[in-house]
Amino acid sequence: MENFSDINPRVGLGRAAAKILVVLILLVLITVLFGPRLLMFGQNALLPFMSKWQVVYLANGEIYVGKISGMSGSQIKLKNAHNLQLANSEQITGQTTRLKLESSAAKNLSLIRWGFYQPLKSQGEIYISRQVVLFWETLDDDSQIVRQINAAK
Repeated sequence: MENFSDINPRVGLGRAAAKILVVLILLVLITVLFGPRLLMFGQNALLPFMSKWQVVYLANGEIYVGKISGMSGSQIKLKNAHNLQLANSEQITGQTTRLKLESSAAKNLSLIRWGFYQPLKSQGEIYISRQVVLFWETLDDDSQIVRQINAAK
């Protein structure tokens, strides 16, 4: 018969401590590797749609087209921003600063590159408050707006 007083209690504690250490190391590795992708917040977040064109719809009716390159809890950064405006045909044909969309359904739309033709000559990046964003959607590469933007470059 085995005597239980001969069992070393430190051996049991050593194994438990090793298990806890392994679990902590795994948690740190998971957080480092997958944390930014899971959170999707912060200016340096790894956004899955950074290279695609998006349309951002605001609560005041304004519509912006650009590439979302960062976001935080309070704002969205839109690069290569364009403002999509409803205009009559004289405004579209009379202004050389506007891209003309050629389909009959979109003949009253104009796409104005943000900052490029304005007196301030900004870099075309805008920061939009998330409080005023209703939603955004990703455009297909073959959409008419994307083709017009690419043709104007």
